[in-house]
Amino acid sequence: MSDATALSRWRRAAAEAVRGALAAARVPLQRLAPARTTLKALLLMAGVCGGAVIIGTLAAPHKVTATVTINVDTLDDPGKPGECALRDAITAANTQSAVHNCPPGTGADTIGFSVAGTITLTSTLPSITGGTSGILVIQGAGITLDGSGNQIFVVPGTLEASGLTLKNGSAANGGAISVSGSLQVTGCSFQNNTATGNGGAIFGGPSGAGLPHLTVTSSDFSNNTASGSGGAIYTGGSLDVFTSEFDTNSAGSAGSGGAIDNVDPGGLGITNSLFDGNTAGNRGGAVDNSSTTNTVNVSGTTFANNMQNGIVGAGGGAIGNGGCSIFCAATSILNSTFSGNSAIEGGGTYNNAGVVEVHFCTFEGNSASGTGGADIYDQNTVPSHATAVGESILAASLGGNNCNAAAGTIDDGGFNISDDTSCGFANTGGVNGQTVGDGVTPSLDPGGLADNGGPTETIAEEPGSPSIDAVNGVACGSITNVDQRGEPRPDPEDPPASKGGGAACDIGAFELQESSPQPTPTPSATATATTTATATATETATDTPTATATATATATATQTVTATPTATATATATKTATMTATITATPTATNTATPTATKTPKPKKSRTPTATKTPKPKTPTPTKTPKPKKTRTPTPTKTPKPKRTPTPTPTKTPKSRTPTPTATPT
Repeated sequence: MSDATALSRWRRAAAEAVRGALAAARVPLQRLAPARTTLKALLLMAGVCGGAVIIGTLAAPHKVTATVTINVDTLDDPGKPGECALRDAITAANTQSAVHNCPPGTGADTIGFSVAGTITLTSTLPSITGGTSGILVIQGAGITLDGSGNQIFVVPGTLEASGLTLKNGSAANGGAISVSGSLQVTGCSFQNNTATGNGGAIFGGPSGAGLPHLTVTSSDFSNNTASGSGGAIYTGGSLDVFTSEFDTNSAGSAGSGGAIDNVDPGGLGITNSLFDGNTAGNRGGAVDNSSTTNTVNVSGTTFANNMQNGIVGAGGGAIGNGGCSIFCAATSILNSTFSGNSAIEGGGTYNNAGVVEVHFCTFEGNSASGTGGADIYDQNTVPSHATAVGESILAASLGGNNCNAAAGTIDDGGFNISDDTSCGFANTGGVNGQTVGDGVTPSLDPGGLADNGGPTETIAEEPGSPSIDAVNGVACGSITNVDQRGEPRPDPEDPPASKGGGAACDIGAFELQESSPQPTPTPSATATATTTATATATETATDTPTATATATATATATQTVTATPTATATATATKTATMTATITATPTATNTATPTATKTPKPKKSRTPTATKTPKPKTPTPTKTPKPKKTRTPTPTKTPKPKRTPTPTPTKTPKSRTPTPTATPT
């Protein structure tokens, strides 16, 4: 065997050993930039030196590769001899020794349950140290942990929990969980937990060992309270939230962040989530950011009925950015909807010592009881600190003007619509000639928030809204390629814009799709239905009509439906990838997954609306020619037309063959 061949095999063996060691260790390297850098450097050395350095550095500390599942078989707390209780299972994992009926852990263990129901704790569970690896997985589907006034978990190591319900926990900080290490919760529910300090459900504060890292996916937080800040979650580390719901959580009368409070030096990413009915006394009825070093990135999220209701001179019914002595890091908001939020200042967003950027958002029905800014309030005194708004709709304020710059600045990023004149948006022409800017009625769906597809509720435009296809195609692509629901932006079926390059897209969080179901215009279709009375006569004249109907309906409906979904699927995949890159570095992994799921509904809109284009010649349709893009809800009414291929025939029969019915009796 040649020296080169031997070296090549040795390198392959070394690489395999590294992969095995990393899989066993399951170390969340993404938490630390230095760790990523070190890993990259070591991998480079592996290419040059055959991997000897990596094996010596990474593989040696993780000799234990076996894992064990410790099965909890009782709801008792504490457990009895002959049982394996949750408390004992955690101790067995931490110490790698048998406890009662629980087998010894290996240092990288999973706890499962052969029972279902509620475990009522008599005291806080043992700290999660996770043995040698520092990682413990708890798969708790069907299990409720009732803290009964005790804190439930303390996590200096790493806990990955799924399927658990954690309720009635109580502590100074972190009623359910206090984290100084790493916490990942998936499909968990946090209910009625309380903190006399911060973090009603979860507290992640800086520690000597480093900053805590929290990831929350597909979970819900309801009725959690903190006397201080962070009614649901308080974080001074990093926090990523995906497809989760925060409902009626509250911070204290002087506290901030009714649902989430992000403090120095924390960073926060929120994607495809809902904040509804949360309250705080100081800033941010739903979310507050007072970190000076790390940004807050919000995308694809709906804020509804959140409230800041305590301290005068503060605000942000939905989002607050402030409370820093000199400068707060930026809060960036994309493809999000604000409806029914209220505050003393800034029912939607409040900015007092930093930068807030708003792109492709919809504000509707928010209010401010103070000097104004029902949607947006900025009181920065430093010119470089401002709120910048672009491609957004501000409308229907219930109290106060849409905008209030106070001593600060609201920058017009272009392609905005405000239905009053308080924002200072320039009155310019949209790409296709619409007037946009201050004093323009956006014509939003009067029904407000609705399930228009996607993970969160949105507000659609009405037919004829000046917001439709008003944004320069270049501006669309450079910021985002999807809307709040994950639908492609611009709509792939849009014609090219008259200027600006590429198809134009819509202002606001909602991008109207050509094939979207549309709610408004087709009551007239119901009137036509009266011709179904002729259905009786149809039987006699079946021959002629059937031929006519089949030809027309089949050609139109079948071909259109088949072609369209294919195009949509392709667009969807592309756009999701782009959005991920655009929004934020942190949420990328889950953000990609989530929108992809959202695309599935597209086929549901079986493109039957295309049939809407057939009725164009008919009298009612001409009036609605500009509205095919906007006939969103009516689709249900129009859907029957293509579905009843035979029935439509009668409708056409009476038109040219009124006598035909008379022929029937003969």
